[in-house]
Amino acid sequence: INLVTKKPLGAPRREAELRIGSEGERYAALDLTGPIDGQGRFLYRLNIAGENSDSFRNQYFQKGWLVAPSFTWIAGLD
Repeated sequence: INLVTKKPLGAPRREAELRIGSEGERYAALDLTGPIDGQGRFLYRLNIAGENSDSFRNQYFQKGWLVAPSFTWIAGLD
């Protein structure tokens, strides 16, 4: 269980990660965050990741996807 949360930020930010390794390891991740509206009342964050890897061991491999959206509404801003 992963309890680390990534909360939406008020300033736009884009981050990408790509990893290619030995034994067929391939990993890609994207982290996007920022305001949805012009006043900064609604914020979003979207984390997307995918992994596909083999191993030197027979019948051992990993494949997986992650999509984790989060939204924040800041009430009381005019």
